[in-house]
Amino acid sequence: MDNKKFETKTSASYIKTSAIKSVKWTALGEIASRSIQPIVTLVLARLLTPSDFGLVGVAMIAISLAQILQDFGLGKTLIQRETEVEKSANIIFWTNITLAIFIYFTIFVNAPFISGFFHEPNVTSVLRVLCLQIVLISFISVHQALFQRKFQFKQIFFVRLFSAIVPGIISIPLALYGYGVWSLVFGTLAGAFTQVVLFWIISSWRPQLSYDFQLAKQLFGFSIWVTLEAFLGWIIACGDSIILGHFLGIKDLGVYRVGVTFITLIFATFFNPLVPVTYSAFSRLQANKEETRQTFLKITKLIASISLPIGIALAILSPSISSIIFGQRWERIEIVIATIGIMHGIAWLVGINPEVYRASGRPDINSKLHIIQLCWYIPVYIFSAPYGLLVFCIGRLGVAIISMFLHMHFSQKLFNIGWIQFLKNINPILISALVSVVSIFFIKRMYSFANPFWDLFINGTTFILIYLSMIYLKDREFIYNSFRLFRLSVGK
Repeated sequence: MDNKKFETKTSASYIKTSAIKSVKWTALGEIASRSIQPIVTLVLARLLTPSDFGLVGVAMIAISLAQILQDFGLGKTLIQRETEVEKSANIIFWTNITLAIFIYFTIFVNAPFISGFFHEPNVTSVLRVLCLQIVLISFISVHQALFQRKFQFKQIFFVRLFSAIVPGIISIPLALYGYGVWSLVFGTLAGAFTQVVLFWIISSWRPQLSYDFQLAKQLFGFSIWVTLEAFLGWIIACGDSIILGHFLGIKDLGVYRVGVTFITLIFATFFNPLVPVTYSAFSRLQANKEETRQTFLKITKLIASISLPIGIALAILSPSISSIIFGQRWERIEIVIATIGIMHGIAWLVGINPEVYRASGRPDINSKLHIIQLCWYIPVYIFSAPYGLLVFCIGRLGVAIISMFLHMHFSQKLFNIGWIQFLKNINPILISALVSVVSIFFIKRMYSFANPFWDLFINGTTFILIYLSMIYLKDREFIYNSFRLFRLSVGK
């Protein structure tokens, strides 16, 4: 295939317009998959036990690490690359499959050891079956990267839509017939298989039986930093589950993982559409420093306007959310919802920073950040886990806040954006969120609703109305600009 087929226009206006319009499809993909998955999780949470979710949680920890090593950061490299894209895609395809098969057999052999670490013998069989997902996903990493590179997120949307439906179709009937944890395992594998089939149907790209070792050496030079960053990020992101499961057991791990997944799904629905588009856009804008800086500030403000109120609302309304969605079987999950909700609300203030670092040709920054973060993340996890779920979640929130300060330091170095400008950029949002939370605090003190549904509906609606009113009063121009961006993104 001629490299010209992979060429894209590089003007700043074209890139920004393409990125904005791509958000429509990434958003639809997130909404479709993230709205279906919570419904499936809700149904399965009523049919299965926290221990069932804990078993799958252990397997997903291993799978997430395996996928990092299997991809070796080459997907990001392919998106960022400007030349020899066809040859690069071919190298990445065969490399991913080879690594995936090797990693799967490594996990298969070591499954009993992992099972012993979590003091749960059933982990072995679940891990050996569910990790077949690693091999399946290796067949489509290149296809997905090429679609992202060319802003063809419409195709990704349809794949995500159908592959989000399939796990529920498989898992729920199996759970009803008493298959327990295997209903989750087979549903997950069915979803992965569906992705493989659909990507190969809609993509015209096919691998060739060739391998350019000289070019591969160049690709690995960039991807090694992406991989190191992803591996260190895995330790930070999954280290909590590993340590929590070891000290508190599979049941508490299941409660924690489901709570974290629930919160992550909420934030991902809003912000994950921005992540692939942001990386693709900033990769094309990397030569224009001032344009990168201004775009970075605008996106950060838009994210803050959503993430902060969501985090605060989840903390305030966590008891009602827990009661309505999960029920009595999932006791203490409100602790996870409240603390991790606040954590995500704050962490997303610098949520796009890693993508901007990589897109600007500095993948090493994230790796260095993770190395620094590990100095306190793992010790806090180990110290807090034996004291129970509440102390552990508070510790998780604390280390995330400290990490935000590190990202701000690098933002100042790269884009000359200091703390004063950062706070000034989101000042109306901070004030509006503060007024909203204080208002709801007094309302809850004066009026108490015995029915959790009415508590959630009335207080949640009131919070949203107060927040939007304050934003409108403090920064009307931001509201108008956001509305214009929304209209452009949903346009053809």
